[in-house]
Amino acid sequence: MALTASDLIYPNGDLLPSMFPDGDINTAVGVWLADAIGKTASESAQRHWVYHRAYTVIANRIASTPSNESSFDNHTVAWSDNRVSAFEEKATKHLAEYGRISGDDTMSSTRPASLRVY
Repeated sequence: MALTASDLIYPNGDLLPSMFPDGDINTAVGVWLADAIGKTASESAQRHWVYHRAYTVIANRIASTPSNESSFDNHTVAWSDNRVSAFEEKATKHLAEYGRISGDDTMSSTRPASLRVY
């Protein structure tokens, strides 16, 4: 049976709707899943690709949102690395699993970068 967005969204999957407060989680997961299906036939690899994409989006959103902001006399804004790194680690783990299962390591952070000079 083919993987669907509902397989990846809680209670069947790991993604909670509250992790995506600004958008429709079903639409986002559906787009990421279609992308994954185009990349590999392995449902396990597809699952990891979607989780990688989701956790990357969450990390980017958190990174751009201050964890603490006060605006009375002194305007103070602070970002917490811990908030971001937790989701970056999840994204990295799922990207590595996707690459391992699918054999596609073109986006792996462990693959050596190549530089072409023209």
